[in-house]
Amino acid sequence: MKHRSITLLSLLLAAAMAAAGCSSSGSAASVFPSAAASPDPQALSGISNGSGDPAKHADSSAGTGHITGSDNSSVSIGDIPSITDPEAAGSVSLSPDSPQSGGLRIEFFDVGQGDSALLTCDGVSMLIDGGPKKASSFVFSALKKRGIEKLDYLVATHAHEDHIGGLAAAPHAADIGRAFSPVLTDTTEAFRDLVKALKEKNVSLEVPAAGDVLPLGSASVEVLGPVSAQADNKNNTSIVLRVTYGQTHFLFTGDAEREEEETILNSGRSVQADVLKVGHHGSSSSTSYLWLRTVDPKYAVISCARSNSYGHPHEEVTSRLRDAGTEVRRTDQCGTITCVSDGKVISFSTEKTPSGDPYAPGSGVSSSGQKNEKKTSSGAAVSSGQSGDGSAAGGYILNTSSRVFHLPDCSSVKKMKDHNKKEFHGTRDEAIVQGYKPCGNCHP
Repeated sequence: MKHRSITLLSLLLAAAMAAAGCSSSGSAASVFPSAAASPDPQALSGISNGSGDPAKHADSSAGTGHITGSDNSSVSIGDIPSITDPEAAGSVSLSPDSPQSGGLRIEFFDVGQGDSALLTCDGVSMLIDGGPKKASSFVFSALKKRGIEKLDYLVATHAHEDHIGGLAAAPHAADIGRAFSPVLTDTTEAFRDLVKALKEKNVSLEVPAAGDVLPLGSASVEVLGPVSAQADNKNNTSIVLRVTYGQTHFLFTGDAEREEEETILNSGRSVQADVLKVGHHGSSSSTSYLWLRTVDPKYAVISCARSNSYGHPHEEVTSRLRDAGTEVRRTDQCGTITCVSDGKVISFSTEKTPSGDPYAPGSGVSSSGQKNEKKTSSGAAVSSGQSGDGSAAGGYILNTSSRVFHLPDCSSVKKMKDHNKKEFHGTRDEAIVQGYKPCGNCHP
């Protein structure tokens, strides 16, 4: 009877334990779903699959990092109130392919016939060139408007006024961390102004070496060129930079021409980029077939002025870009162009609604069918001298010593020794293929 009472008591205790929610091992059974389960996708309003509105995407990425859920969708950290449970935190993993920051922002400033771009990432900034001298006030105002108190890097790609003329305003608008140039001395007024402005802020120019890498927040900037800054043509001393942010890449080429492009390609460094800042404002002296094929950009940006006297961009370049399937945006048509990357997706916005055909050459023929004119340094209007097939109406004059070709009326031709002078009636490209470079004064 005593044994039966104990058995009955055991049964009652077992029933009570089951009712209390205890397992057979004595551990309490959870009444909540597993904390490690993946969050409900519908509950996360910040999920983006990269197909939304580009402008909204760019805005939402500013100032926030990104984490990736199990479905590989991008989730803005700012959209998640908090994750306090360690097990719950383990259900949302940081993607090794995505930078943990607010994104890379690049503004290709509309500075007329010149180049200038501002890069910002995680509060770190880099200004590449500053356009011509008349853009000085624009550069100053742009930095102030964006609240940039310190430029971590200032880059003068090469000593031409249309790239560094406005750059001297930057040290007056913000503190400068480091300043780079392919040379430490140059005779141009624009270069002297830049050195003077930097000296007032106790900043000295540095010459970067190919292969150097600079941190830009969670982005990185690799110096591809110049491999050598001893070129006779200043354009071919241009500092060329490749910016990497997550899975996206951006290439800034200054005015590098075919010779520097070839040197960089021969160095074996990767030049592949999603966005290409087209070299030399779209001049036919740059963006060779081999260079474009190797870079293989999805997007291209051309910085030039409307109706500029050089005819930039040239038809040879816009045709190559069209044939390559590259989307083109131009400052003469769009104003300032803003590009934002979250490490995977690149989006664009423009200051103005784009107008005109982005692949239309800037030189050739006006809507009336008449050739555009350009002005000499004296202000007199002259014909561009170019025929439809890319040859000069009166041919070219080759300097067999310097390997430079000129328009027949170029002032340099008059100074040329007769035994170095040779007439050439082929096309511009044929002259270049034969190893000649276009004159920097008459721009044949």
